[in-house]
Amino acid sequence: MNNAHFVDFLNSELEKRGWSRSEAARRGEISPSMFDKVIGGFAKPGPDFLDGVARAFGLTRREVYARAGRIEPEPDSDTPSARDLLTYFSSLMPDHQADVIEHAKALYALEKSEKPYRAVAADSNS
Repeated sequence: MNNAHFVDFLNSELEKRGWSRSEAARRGEISPSMFDKVIGGFAKPGPDFLDGVARAFGLTRREVYARAGRIEPEPDSDTPSARDLLTYFSSLMPDHQADVIEHAKALYALEKSEKPYRAVAADSNS
């Protein structure tokens, strides 16, 4: 997530709660001027700021850091497909589990590079 998306997230959280920037800064023990600088795009949020946002909005540090693009968002493990995958995965032998993990990493790398999987598969079949 780039800084603009994080600013949109902050503004959305403020609007949801009906808070001013100064109220959020007070609740998160963040400098009000720093809050203004981050929202204005004049400063990038550091760890102290992100921790303060988590405190102010009652969110987990992980969620705020993911929203700020500092870490990957945690996958939703409560979806039907995630539960199915976990059920199948846990029933595999360790060697096959390792194969599944390597295959998933390769697919993830392909998606991160924004190169469509089908195009890569078609190229390899030629």
